[in-house]
Amino acid sequence: MVTLIVGKFALGAIFDRHGTRKSNSAYHIIIAAGMITLLFRVNPVIAAVGAGIVGFGLAIQTMAPPLMVPELFGEKDHGNIYAVVNIFTVAGSSIAAVAPGFIFDITGSYQLMILIWLAMSVLSFVLMMFMMRWDKAFNKHTRKANI
Repeated sequence: MVTLIVGKFALGAIFDRHGTRKSNSAYHIIIAAGMITLLFRVNPVIAAVGAGIVGFGLAIQTMAPPLMVPELFGEKDHGNIYAVVNIFTVAGSSIAAVAPGFIFDITGSYQLMILIWLAMSVLSFVLMMFMMRWDKAFNKHTRKANI
């Protein structure tokens, strides 16, 4: 919990200084590094470090959506668009809260859940990069069409 709090303050400063694209990229890399550390933990200290890294990186779940919505979709209808994004964010968080327990009950290990989480993080990063590039190309094309 402490690393999540520190991560939120750090993410706010990083977003202010480096913008949405670079900040999201950095935090996805941090989360992936933490999960890889958890996969290959060799002792409890390494596991604790991995968990701390993941906790630090999880700040992106609650901070990125409200910052990315206006950048990707503009200010028009921000409330409606953010409401839809927030529904999916909360639904994903709800599933993520109970899924590790179910996976552990079935397999007797958290390894599969960490792999699934890592895969979902990579997918999230790829989709985020696609959306940002699509947005940049769409806005460039729209601006040229309006000139």
